[in-house]
Amino acid sequence: MDSAMGYSMRKNKTYHRKKTVLLWVLCMGMMVGLAGRLVYLCVFRSVYYSEKADDLHERERGIKAARGRILDANGEVLAANRTVCTISVIHSQIEEPEAVIAMLVKELGISEETARKRVEKRSSIERVKTNVDKETGDTIRSYGYAGVKVDEDFKRYYPKGKLASRVIGFTGGDNQGIIGLEVEYEEILKGINGKILTTTDARGIEQNGIGESRQEPVAGRDLKVSLDVNIQAYCQQAAEKAMAEKQADSVSILLMNPQNGEIYACENVPEFDLNDPFILNTDVDTSGLNEQEKQDKTFILHCLKYQENIFSRDNPLVHMTASAWVVNEARTKVLMVYHNIYNSWSWMGGHADGEEDLLAVALREVREESGICQVHPVTEDIYSLGV
Repeated sequence: MDSAMGYSMRKNKTYHRKKTVLLWVLCMGMMVGLAGRLVYLCVFRSVYYSEKADDLHERERGIKAARGRILDANGEVLAANRTVCTISVIHSQIEEPEAVIAMLVKELGISEETARKRVEKRSSIERVKTNVDKETGDTIRSYGYAGVKVDEDFKRYYPKGKLASRVIGFTGGDNQGIIGLEVEYEEILKGINGKILTTTDARGIEQNGIGESRQEPVAGRDLKVSLDVNIQAYCQQAAEKAMAEKQADSVSILLMNPQNGEIYACENVPEFDLNDPFILNTDVDTSGLNEQEKQDKTFILHCLKYQENIFSRDNPLVHMTASAWVVNEARTKVLMVYHNIYNSWSWMGGHADGEEDLLAVALREVREESGICQVHPVTEDIYSLGV
């Protein structure tokens, strides 16, 4: 019996010893694995995680690049830039919200409701207003309120007003070319935007003593064209006179050097003021449209007048599409389709493909994409414009 008990005790000791060794091996394996992982992260992935940490603690604000100038054949400026400001607020940094709201209302002329909505919005940075005069921007900066950012920006300026407006074209609120030379030579004129990087803590509060780092923008290149301002002005006067005498809707003049094809003047009256291009020279009502819709409407009307095959995909620059916002008869539900390509829900629509009746295009696309045959327009008016 003693012998049996001794054997059993030796067996248990051996069993526990094996368990201890196995546990030790497992612990050592885990330690080696963790050490290896630590070496991998600290040595081989250090640059990646350092960049991630910088992205997490750096707040970025864009700096627009100055667009290149457009010059006539004699070096006279047709398009240049004016310095303006963009006013933004950072909710997490604002210490005196009521004072900031009152200041924005006073200096920017916006409503208190709009100012409060911008100041109280919890976002990384909220843009309040763009294209603000530099004097106003300097005044806002002088208040010294925490969380209010004044960044210098550029706005396109056309010193010749409406001269050659349809040739030169103009830019939108984002300083991107919309029509004419401004869009045709966008890659040359636009430059490369810069940015301001500010270091913040986890709550988005700027860290004192660290300051800001800047990546300076690169200005666009100048564009010199063959137009001659004096010849263009003479052709404009002649065209306006002819339009008045003949009671014509429009008059065009093209003056070209037959030896080399250089165009000295290209006049299309009526012209429009390039410094205020969204006041259209048409009887089309633009009331109720926001700034973006006015830009889009101007561009669409320009393309309808000067582009060929705009209702066909054969036009490489632009072509028309039409969409529909589909509701039930009680207007309590909306019908949308899921696009596998974009992995999202969307309204129905498609290309005109030669059809100039865009309402018919919209109805056709709804029937094709939904399978519903009985579809009727709630209104024949345009619901929304977009480019």
